[in-house]
Amino acid sequence: MTSVAIVNGSGRFSGITLSVEPYATALRKAGMGVRWYQCVDRGIDPFSIGGGTVVSGAGLPIGSLEMGVNRLWRFPRALRRVPEDVVLVTDPTLLRVATARTKNAVIVHDLLPLTPYADRVDSNLMFRYILPKLRRMDLVIIPTRSLASELVRRRVPSEAIRVVPQTHDLGTHPDHPARSLDRIARSGEVRVLFVGTDRPFKNVDFVLRLAQALQGASSARRFMVTILSQLRPNTVKRVSGLNLSNLKVVSFIPSISNLYEESDVLVHPSLHEGFGRPVMEAMAYGLPVFANRIPSLAEVVGDTSVLLGVDSVEPWVSALESITDPAKYNELAQRGLVRSRAFLPDQFQEAVARAFRERLLAA
Repeated sequence: MTSVAIVNGSGRFSGITLSVEPYATALRKAGMGVRWYQCVDRGIDPFSIGGGTVVSGAGLPIGSLEMGVNRLWRFPRALRRVPEDVVLVTDPTLLRVATARTKNAVIVHDLLPLTPYADRVDSNLMFRYILPKLRRMDLVIIPTRSLASELVRRRVPSEAIRVVPQTHDLGTHPDHPARSLDRIARSGEVRVLFVGTDRPFKNVDFVLRLAQALQGASSARRFMVTILSQLRPNTVKRVSGLNLSNLKVVSFIPSISNLYEESDVLVHPSLHEGFGRPVMEAMAYGLPVFANRIPSLAEVVGDTSVLLGVDSVEPWVSALESITDPAKYNELAQRGLVRSRAFLPDQFQEAVARAFRERLLAA
């Protein structure tokens, strides 16, 4: 039986952990033995997987120095003798863990550190350092074809690349659009949701401007905007200064399912995405999606959603007002529900098993 070591980053990459956990399930269902190695920079990592092995890093006072020392030296040294046949690295910053004596795979979620939207110097330097090693991997797993094109442009061999879209465990909720339409008719309110970290490329500033424009719009419906994010202090200060009665900020929720259940539409004006997980999840609930017109998001939603530019909020206001028409709302909702079935666990598990068979298990 082929054994796989999944080497995951620390809690600072919690979003990555969420999208990587299904790989362990997929590999076990494909008949492989799996062991999870959780690399922890310092202290106790809340994202450690039960039954896995914790790999402790060097706790240093400067975060960027800590990240570099651990990923370039401490973690590779601690894991240089893993007994498994295959090493699956869940983020390129951990690529030095890959060894010459095993088959090696890596999941590349996006290339943000190498784009104009990069906001962390340490990640940019790390990606540039490990790019040559990325070109030598046996298997490179990415979530979209648009990201595959970017990797090929950076001279990663196309034969090593496999596209495996992300998955979710939310199921599909065909009854939700009818409940939303009923709630909108009764309350006169449309609940608009944004989910994302407060980093420049996620474009929280655009969402705030959109909320401001929606509050001033002369519409038959009132648009209530909810932001699910742990906002930075300067953003909190700005929100307080805007004093918008139609804006609510939620920093934490035990289950994101509850928030999708309570929402009617998702806005996703992100400037850069490797995939766009909230878009996938919102479609599973039949929420009409309004997203920035960038290749990765266009690939995920297909023809099911409204894609707009982010130069101005006015087209977004007009587009949101259009779904106060129940027929328009239901059309977008039903398209999203159909599209969301492409991201269910069965399809994901088949894609993972196929990628491993073709690149790592072939005789």
